[in-house]
Amino acid sequence: MVMKKNIAENINIKDIHLIHVNSRREPVPPAENAKVNISCEPVIEQHHPEKKHFTIICKFNLSIHDEDKDVYLMKMAAEYCVIYEINDTIEQVRKNEYAALVSSAVFNCWPSFRELVHRLVIDAGLPAFILPTLTEKKLKEFNIKHIDGL
Repeated sequence: MVMKKNIAENINIKDIHLIHVNSRREPVPPAENAKVNISCEPVIEQHHPEKKHFTIICKFNLSIHDEDKDVYLMKMAAEYCVIYEINDTIEQVRKNEYAALVSSAVFNCWPSFRELVHRLVIDAGLPAFILPTLTEKKLKEFNIKHIDGL
């Protein structure tokens, strides 16, 4: 995803880190007919105008469901913190459709989330799989809307 030029010029990623992960693997054999569901909810957590930065928390949820037995093989939740530094005023960021920036936070966290899922699925004894790269089409399925908070 490409951020609008004026947003990209006024915002820099200061830090991305994992702040919480929780997973549960049910004690059932792996399934051939498992369905993977993923959702993400980005939330603007904090805004510090005096420090010229704000924080977006990306809350990912993943479930692996055995369609034949109607049982969840695994569920996991992970939260990533993305801290952005503002080079301009927050009013300027608002004018430049910061919703695109919130979507960008999901893109910025996705590679780390993919790696985490891959590692946890293998450690849980399930067949290995790798989540695909995030596309704009998939991002739209997450239903990220204009989020108040800035």
